[in-house]
Amino acid sequence: MKTLDIGCGGSEDFRIHKVRGDVNCDILKPAFKIRNFVLCDAHHLPFEAGSFSKVFMYEVLEHLESPFKALKNIQYVLKRGGRLSLTTPNGLHILKIARSVKRGFYSPHQDHVAIWNLPELKILLQKVGFKEINIQYTYRDRSRKLTERFILFLCKFKELRYKLLLAEATRAYMKPNA
Repeated sequence: MKTLDIGCGGSEDFRIHKVRGDVNCDILKPAFKIRNFVLCDAHHLPFEAGSFSKVFMYEVLEHLESPFKALKNIQYVLKRGGRLSLTTPNGLHILKIARSVKRGFYSPHQDHVAIWNLPELKILLQKVGFKEINIQYTYRDRSRKLTERFILFLCKFKELRYKLLLAEATRAYMKPNA
């Protein structure tokens, strides 16, 4: 199985990032050695149709100007029946909401172009043409502040307790250029 990791984390800030792919790409030249590294943009992947069985895209979607175009390109490089695994911050995380209420406005991370929650992410993946979409809440917040841990403890809704969404989707059986 040949795999691709998009946004493999080539900057110095991402030394702890686990490089997952047989081929790894990012828009930044890596600050350290990454095996089989390709400098490219998720919107313009330089690979042939059906090149990969699995694509990882962790913590990238929220940075993209055109998530639809990037996901279409991913679908193009996936083999028929190939799997996409992506994560993105949960736009409904209770601590984000609490901080927004405290500040009086919502302010996403300075590098984030968009925020995603489960319904929007599922609709986007469906519009692109992915099938068998499974989205889960994952990575419970490991906050060290007592007040934040207490807020998470009181929250009864899993949709609000978890920091990330993990999506798994299968490329539909269609023509590579469709």
